[in-house]
Amino acid sequence: MRKLAALVGILFIAVGVTFAEEYVLISPGGKAKMVVTVDKKAGITATCFYLDKEMATLGPIGLETADGKDLGSSPKVRSVNRRIVDEMIIPAVAQKRKQIPDRFAEIEILFREPFRLIFRVYDDGVAYRIKTDIEGDMIVKSEQASFSFPADENLFIPTDVSMFTHSERSYQHLPLSQIGPDTLSSTPLMVDRKDGISILITEADLEDYPGFYLYGTNGNTLKVKFPHYVLTEKLIRDRNVLPLEVADYIAKTRGNRYFPWRVIAFAEEDKDILSNDIVYRLASPCRLDDTSWIKPGKVAWDWWNANNNKGVPFRSGVNNETYRYYIDFAAQYGLEYVIPAKAGTPSLTTSLSRSVFASRITCHGKPLWGEL
Repeated sequence: MRKLAALVGILFIAVGVTFAEEYVLISPGGKAKMVVTVDKKAGITATCFYLDKEMATLGPIGLETADGKDLGSSPKVRSVNRRIVDEMIIPAVAQKRKQIPDRFAEIEILFREPFRLIFRVYDDGVAYRIKTDIEGDMIVKSEQASFSFPADENLFIPTDVSMFTHSERSYQHLPLSQIGPDTLSSTPLMVDRKDGISILITEADLEDYPGFYLYGTNGNTLKVKFPHYVLTEKLIRDRNVLPLEVADYIAKTRGNRYFPWRVIAFAEEDKDILSNDIVYRLASPCRLDDTSWIKPGKVAWDWWNANNNKGVPFRSGVNNETYRYYIDFAAQYGLEYVIPAKAGTPSLTTSLSRSVFASRITCHGKPLWGEL
């Protein structure tokens, strides 16, 4: 009897130690699923499925503040809210679709600590974000996030040398296991699964917070890295602002706020990633009351003014002669806009008269910009 009691006690302790809560979310069309696990010891993770196949596990998820709060390390659930949304987004500016269906299942998990997590599942992707409920301002020391995959898949990855970058790298096709701690990648990054399914990792609704970068572990996991808060900086070249001194934290921000979405988009074929607009759906609504002045159109860009202009009857470059030519070209061939000179080249706005702009920036007899 004593042995039986001891065994029961041991089992009780084991169950208590390994106890975890699970929350299942299924997309409205049933194509995607997310299983969120809250474990007092292991933290918070979410495993994602698409077409009944495991895609990735997100987390452990957490946020550390400068005043010692380690949100997510020992999570205790206070309450849970669920909802299913079926709405239509009408873009203020034309997108790939005039009307964008916004259909998702969502769960909001509120913790005893001053934060909550929101998880969403669409038929073509999943996402989560952190919401903190802290009064006043706060300093974010770090954010914990990672993406683990069930197999060693290939990646289309834009490797970079540092976080001081224009994010214009060529994508390489490399196995996940070859991506180590020294390999840095900006987003988006795409996982090219052997079964043809594509997984795109990115973020959405990024505001007042650093964008994340990814690095490897020479295994099946990608981890995130954030640039630190810049204290002093210096303009060293056109559009190159070099951080001179950085803090030991990643953000100074409001304590009561939503953080950016961490996003995984799915596509049965890689070509379908092009039409996946989950990032737009996750973005905050437009804050402009009047958007009637926004007129989409084609544009001639000054970036190319000094490139490949050979045999022209003017001095090619960022100068008045080149811009007059581009403005006439735009008017003749129906381009609605011409981008003005980039920062650091004031000759266009100081030397080129308002009357020249007013008369030249027209198309089919109608002004394109009006006077500058």
